[in-house]
Amino acid sequence: KGNEKKRKNFDSLSSIIKNHDYQFKFVYNDYSDLVEIEDMRITLLGMTGINIRDNIWLMPQGVSESQFNDKNQEIWDICKKMGWKYSDRLHIRTY
Repeated sequence: KGNEKKRKNFDSLSSIIKNHDYQFKFVYNDYSDLVEIEDMRITLLGMTGINIRDNIWLMPQGVSESQFNDKNQEIWDICKKMGWKYSDRLHIRTY
């Protein structure tokens, strides 16, 4: 639990949301990631009154172009449904 608290420091995240430009970028592997992201969004909305939905970016998990391609359509559909943005992982595709 201690590591989880450090990984999700909601007080710090709230301060950033209130005082700075920000983006939240998440690597998507499976449905459980969506649950965690949405739980975080709702928690931060309750703490700040700010809906971070427009500042959430989702990108595919993987280490190869074929792994990214396998998830592209699924992630694109999720982003459209949730109002999030899609991000490729060009640095991994390139190198």
